[in-house]
Amino acid sequence: MGAFKELLVTSALLHDIGKVIFRTRSTGTRYSHEELGAFWADQVGFPKEITESIRYHHGDIPTELPRTIQNIISLIRSADRLAAGMERVDTREGEGRFDPDAVLENIFGSIDIGLGLPAETTFFPPIPGAFPQSKTSAGAIALVWNDLRDKLTPDLRIESLLLLLKNYLVNVPEYTWVGSAMPSTSLYHHVKSTAAIALADYLYLQDELGPDSSRTLFRERVAVRSSREERFMLIAADISGVQSFIYNISSKRALRLLRARSFTLELLCETVCSMIVEELGLERCSVIYSSGGGFSVLAPNTQKAIRTVKDISVRINSWLYEQFGTLLYVAFAWTAVTPEDLRKDLGPAWMRVHEELGVSKSRKWFEQLNDVFEPEPPKTYACESCGNLTDEIIHRDEIEVCPFCSKMIDIGRKLPEAAVIGRPVDPVDATECDLSIADICYSFTGPFVKQYILKPNHSADIGTPTWHLYSGASVTESEFAALADSSLGANRLGVLRMDVDRLGRIFSRGLEHRTLARMSDLSERLDYFFKVVLPNNPEGLLKHGLFSNVERNPSLAVVYSGGDDLFLVGAWDQVIDVAFAINKLFTEYVGGNPNVTLSAGIVIAGYRLALQKLATLAGEEEKRAKTQGRNRFSLGEISFLWQDKDLLQKVLNAVVDIRKSWPSLKISKNLLHQLQVLFASRDNEETAWRLPRLYYAARRAEAPEIVVDIVPLVERDDLVRCALGLADLACRGGVEG
Repeated sequence: MGAFKELLVTSALLHDIGKVIFRTRSTGTRYSHEELGAFWADQVGFPKEITESIRYHHGDIPTELPRTIQNIISLIRSADRLAAGMERVDTREGEGRFDPDAVLENIFGSIDIGLGLPAETTFFPPIPGAFPQSKTSAGAIALVWNDLRDKLTPDLRIESLLLLLKNYLVNVPEYTWVGSAMPSTSLYHHVKSTAAIALADYLYLQDELGPDSSRTLFRERVAVRSSREERFMLIAADISGVQSFIYNISSKRALRLLRARSFTLELLCETVCSMIVEELGLERCSVIYSSGGGFSVLAPNTQKAIRTVKDISVRINSWLYEQFGTLLYVAFAWTAVTPEDLRKDLGPAWMRVHEELGVSKSRKWFEQLNDVFEPEPPKTYACESCGNLTDEIIHRDEIEVCPFCSKMIDIGRKLPEAAVIGRPVDPVDATECDLSIADICYSFTGPFVKQYILKPNHSADIGTPTWHLYSGASVTESEFAALADSSLGANRLGVLRMDVDRLGRIFSRGLEHRTLARMSDLSERLDYFFKVVLPNNPEGLLKHGLFSNVERNPSLAVVYSGGDDLFLVGAWDQVIDVAFAINKLFTEYVGGNPNVTLSAGIVIAGYRLALQKLATLAGEEEKRAKTQGRNRFSLGEISFLWQDKDLLQKVLNAVVDIRKSWPSLKISKNLLHQLQVLFASRDNEETAWRLPRLYYAARRAEAPEIVVDIVPLVERDDLVRCALGLADLACRGGVEG
């Protein structure tokens, strides 16, 4: 199976490479993308099976071709149609035009869950890593191809080939026939989905035909298939206990432990996903998404596949129980998928599998019930970091910790400088691994049999099978105390939790044309925003907040950012500013679509407060923002719309001079406290006198800004109270009087 599978997947990934060449306009329009792609592949030295598959993936298949090549083409042709699905409806049923200069429309722009579409359409320039723009040009495609073609060699392993295609083609449109709108699915996600469908179809046929599969002409089997035959399977998994695992630590060495635990969960998710892929005979292209503590995979719908998933579930959860008790659990679910689902609408299958995930989570530890209820002997020590009882204690960094937390301290030290992690070539004892998950050893030093790039800008030798595992974490200080010390005014820590609103509804009902490619595209673009865009822009995130005039060095720690959410700690004033900046950046990223928004919870507290308590409080604030309408933030048990930032700024400016060096009060401390008391009252009789008292206090203090900027907001006591509280925190000193 190995040789055929590699040829099939590589052919599927490269079947549309001619589209890139065509769009450079270097050959005019005399040749089709099939001819251009086949000519290039032949020149580079790819096998005949691949060049002929590129040449004939449209049109009739020459019967004189060897059976292996005919079979590869048959599978790719069928998969190509299913992967494109309803995305090309305009090319078949409506008016359109051929436009090689077509650019990729922002996929977020077509999402609608009932809140209306954005006022302006945005597009991704073809340059890797580009941000969506209102106007752009396809001219850079020649530069993209010139760089990519030098790296595409016949000896690349499938995973490394897929990584290259992702890096270079994620902002290149799938097709150039423009109907009522520009294409909004990338060429990368199209070829990735084509490869995933072709491979799952092949494995299904192989299971059905048994030993005769290599002697069968597949085009006859593919052609007579019913579009409702359940020959595909959508597998999903989700890790339970994530928050307890990450946040259940003391404040001692907290940042180091936080980033290590967050990374360990990412690696756990990747390890389980890789187990599914490898043991089912799949490839990385079969992974629809993998991030945020969960993943989804397209597989063949066979009894063998179901047995394998069940077996992995028992093995991984037994290992987790041995390591962490009932703290972490991986829930699995799967559902049958038809070709019609893939071509027209994957949304219902997506909903089914996530409903099944919920059922699976409600039956946690069912397979390990005997272990769960087996009495355990008492432990001797308590870990000063996580609080768990343990038989062994290790003295590390002035605290007594369990072996796992000791390992986490090591990982936390190495992560900031580490560029890659991988599975070592030579098997080593688990104690010699930097990190071991389910008997799979990982090391920060090679050589590797498989490696993951940890930093987005790192250039690794991809001769080894390579994928990315961006952690989304970044740290500017090593301890909470140092973060708090960098705050304006009061020595306080800020904590931010934030995630995308109504994500389940967006995927199940909001996305237009819910094909496999588009579901994967949307998932990966969200993950890219949280894992790459945010952690690599700490200075930029301080330029659009309440205290943006103050010159500050970033004092932030992105503990976790990925999937659709983040957890961040830092100097309290910077955390507030970052929340506004992230929302502004995300709004631009999704093209101003009102259906795709963020909600956030912010807490300001002393740095000595237990991390788990800080996380819980921030979570409660985030929940408040969501229950009171979403697309907002909550601070100090008060929920605001994001656009209330301008009003907060207005009140803040009325009482504070926000200079570049340091903010200072424009008014006396006494007046500030009078205003705080005035707006803190909820008593009806007191609030009735609020306006005249406000005029009187402003007149006595000769502070006309208060009359001009605060009086119009006298009914917004929540907003004024919040702004006055921030002013109090930010300023030490002021005009006495």
